[in-house]
Order: sequence, then structure tokens, then C-alpha cells
Amino acid sequence: MGHVDWDAMLADPDEAPSAALSMAVDSDTLMVTVEVDADFVGWATADNGIDGFGMMYIVDFESYDAASLDVQKVGSCANRNGAMREGDWKDQWVYSAEADRGVDVGTGAYVGNRFWDLSTSEGDCSDVKWTGSFSWYNLLNCTNNDKSSQVIIAETDDWVNMTGAVSVNLVSPLVLDSDSGM
Repeated sequence: MGHVDWDAMLADPDEAPSAALSMAVDSDTLMVTVEVDADFVGWATADNGIDGFGMMYIVDFESYDAASLDVQKVGSCANRNGAMREGDWKDQWVYSAEADRGVDVGTGAYVGNRFWDLSTSEGDCSDVKWTGSFSWYNLLNCTNNDKSSQVIIAETDDWVNMTGAVSVNLVSPLVLDSDSGM
């Protein structure tokens, strides 16, 4: 994919990068594995032709709402590295043109954490894959930024059911110098 032009994507949704999500449950070990295969994106063009806005994928058990959430305030089981949530808002959107800026460096949009491993199919600047592995107990402890649970538990005398949802969001600022979220 390379780069995203938000203005062109708003006019034609077919311009959007692709992401595919798959899940597997091992009922013997009570492990859930989530895989997200996505187009590599570098920077975004927005605000009628201004280039160079960094981008990031947010994979979480809560749908990311850019109008009301800060990129620094994702859930505890999201793919975002804790260090990326610290610092000034505009520092979250730095895009490097260095040749080694890709996934293996572990910066910018492409970082792993204790739940999510990150890999590429062909090295730097190629399609990316996040693989998240969660035990039953990990999922029970996943919280939104406000510390509320991300899963719902329903019990009967015969079974216990855990329900949740995984979302994949691609975000970048529309204007580099200000946070337009609430």
C-alpha cells in the first residue's frame, strides 16, 4: 500500500488499505490466538495535500473512536506499546523517511508488546502481521482505558461463555499540530 491519502479515501472507500482478521480458540488450553494481516502504511496525506502525517493501526478489544478517544488511551490488551502512549500528542505521529524505519525497528505505528508479536512477510515496509495470544485469564483482565472490562461473561449451570470483539483501526491526525479527538 505505502501511503494513504485521506481525502481520496473519503471520496472512494476502495482506496483504503486492507486488513484481515482471523481467530482460533484452543479449547484444551483456553487460549485465543488473534491474527491481523494488514497492508503496510507509511505516512498519510490529509488536509488537502499536506504529506507526512504518521499513521498507526490500533488493534484492541474495544473499537477505537477517534472522535472521543486519545491514541494514548487504548485498552490494556491493545497492540499499542505502553511507551508509545507517553509523551506529547504530536510525537505519536512522527514519520521517519530512514531506510530502516520499518517493522523490525519497533517504532512508530509498528510496535509489539507482551500480548502482540509483530512480523512482516518480506522485511521492512511490507505487509505486517500482528499475532496476539491470550489465555482465558488474560482476556478476563483486559480493560478499556477507563478500567472497565472488555469482555462479557455469562454463566449457567452447564457452561461459562466469554464474549468480546476485536477491532482493527487505522488512524492518523487530520491536522498535525492539534488533536481533533475529544
